[in-house]
Amino acid sequence: MKNVFIITATLFIAGCASGVTVEQYKNADYGQKLEQSRYNSYIHQSVSRTLVDPDSIKMTCTDAKKGWAKDPGFNKPKFGWVVYCEINAKNRFGGYAGAKSYVYLFNGEKVMVSLPDGYASRGHDFDFMP
Repeated sequence: MKNVFIITATLFIAGCASGVTVEQYKNADYGQKLEQSRYNSYIHQSVSRTLVDPDSIKMTCTDAKKGWAKDPGFNKPKFGWVVYCEINAKNRFGGYAGAKSYVYLFNGEKVMVSLPDGYASRGHDFDFMP
């Protein structure tokens, strides 16, 4: 019985840690790449709605790159254009709260995944194409 538990736990952990295979990269549908300004505009609007002082937002984002994201529910990875951002804004005291990480995965016009700050602690995984 103890061995069954150990084997099950090992397979569970291995399943959580697995990334994306080369074959999945090759066969994936990434959708059409949009202009970077469209991605940035969507992210800015999306995050601004959650801030105390949306006019104080400072946002730095990577250029969209082919990539994937996978949620902790063992769903198949989703492919598209990954944009990673560091976003800072003022808090209720009027000071900047410190940059927080956000990851978005777009497939054409559709937002496939939106991972707010702390996504790694929630078991989400993402990466850019090699």
